[in-house]
Amino acid sequence: MPLDRNYHTYQNNLSYNQQIKNLKINCRNVQLVVLQYSLLFSFILINFLHFPSKREFN
Repeated sequence: MPLDRNYHTYQNNLSYNQQIKNLKINCRNVQLVVLQYSLLFSFILINFLHFPSKREFN
């Protein structure tokens, strides 16, 4: 009986560890996507700020 309970605890710990690994991977992916879009947004913003649009010359 205790062996069976230990086995279930072991299985639960394995599945919990796998979920933690998946969560870390998901967090890393979300961080990369957020970084990518923030870099893109800042690049566009810097372009708009530093280079005047051609409409201003006409």
